[in-house]
Amino acid sequence: MYLGVLLTVALVLSTASASHCPTGYQSILGKCIQVVIAASFGEFPIRWEVARSGCKERGGDLVSLSPPELLEHVSRYIDATYPGHIANDYTFWVGGQTVGSGWQWLNGDKLSVKSNLWVPNLPPKNSDATWYTLLVPADPTTPRRYLNVGGPSSQSPAYICQA
Repeated sequence: MYLGVLLTVALVLSTASASHCPTGYQSILGKCIQVVIAASFGEFPIRWEVARSGCKERGGDLVSLSPPELLEHVSRYIDATYPGHIANDYTFWVGGQTVGSGWQWLNGDKLSVKSNLWVPNLPPKNSDATWYTLLVPADPTTPRRYLNVGGPSSQSPAYICQA
């Protein structure tokens, strides 16, 4: 009897920890992530602020790709879940932005301008402009994605939330 109760408790705990993410979110490296593609009519393409509002409506915020390994895991998830045109061509708003003269994730973590997460020769140096981060495909033959920059009027067809 004791062993049966112990096994039941272990099963419940493992199920609870496996499904700790809100509905619609997937656990990736222990973070709850949701990829949103053209969420509703009239929302495609969208600006960074609209994407951020969409995440807040879903109970989260734009994803902070910290630790850096999260970018690779999210890229694999996109490739597996949205093969073809979306995986190969779409850009995704994520939660990096300029703060003063530096870059920061929405969760407060610093985003290094020297990181290999960036498209080569980005982000812009010594810019006082407002910039936001986009996750962009490297090329159709490489599952890798990089960070690119977009301004306040830039648009993207998709975004990634984190709860």
